[in-house]
Amino acid sequence: MLRRVAIAASAWILLACPAIGQQSADPLRSLMSNVHQDMITCVAYFRVVSNCVANTPQRAELAAKYGKVADDLLDKAFLLGRETKISDDAQISRMKLAVNDMMGLMQRDCTNISSLLSRYMDRCTAVANDPLKPLMDAVQGK
Repeated sequence: MLRRVAIAASAWILLACPAIGQQSADPLRSLMSNVHQDMITCVAYFRVVSNCVANTPQRAELAAKYGKVADDLLDKAFLLGRETKISDDAQISRMKLAVNDMMGLMQRDCTNISSLLSRYMDRCTAVANDPLKPLMDAVQGK
C-alpha cells in the first residue's frame, strides 16, 4: 500500500513541477482526466442503480451498499479531478451527463436496469475496487 502511495505521489509531482517531467506532464494529465471520467461514470452508475433498487424493500441493504460505494468513489474522483485541474463545475457536469446518458439508456424506467448492469457492472466494480489502477500501471510502465 505504501508503494502505491509513493507511485501516486510521483505522478502528482510530475504534474506540479513541469520542469521535472515536462514531456510526460501532458500525457499524464490526459490519463488522469480519463481515469477521472471513468470514476465519475461509475459514481453515476452506482448512484442510479442504488436509486432503482431502493424502491424494492427487500433490496434496501443493496441500495445502501451501492450508495456508499458511490459516495466513496465520488470523494476520490473529486480529489483526482482537483489534482488534474478539473473545476468542480466541470466535475459536476461530467456527473450530470453520465446520469442523463444512463437514464436515457434505461428509458427513464428502472425496469430496464439490465441495460446498465450489462454495460457497466464489471467495469465499475473494477473501478470501485482500484480506481487508480490505470494511472499506477502507466507510472510503472505497464
